[in-house]
Amino acid sequence: MSARKSEGIRLMTICENISELTSRLALYAADRTPLISPSDAEQRNAADGIVYGLFKVLEEAYVLDEETTERMPEVDWAALHGMRNILAHAYGEVDIHVILNTIDRDMPILYNACARLINS
Repeated sequence: MSARKSEGIRLMTICENISELTSRLALYAADRTPLISPSDAEQRNAADGIVYGLFKVLEEAYVLDEETTERMPEVDWAALHGMRNILAHAYGEVDIHVILNTIDRDMPILYNACARLINS
């Protein structure tokens, strides 16, 4: 028995993590100022939670097999891998505006691509 997740489980995990991330971000739909310019520990923790949630998604996506990623040409893999590397290796360099744009722009595409493969 392998300790490695199957591609199907990994795809489901990505979808679950994106859903959790977007639900958490929805709490700030009316005003993202607390995430962009946190004024207290609670707001900093919320912003960190958003960043970590994105990292969880990107880490799962990073280890998908090439055969799987080739079946999702709509996903900008280079951009997602680059973002994952920044979050993993240069956390102090993170720009929350870029994080939020990545979530808004790229996560729906990744979610839909994963869901399509799960359902195929």
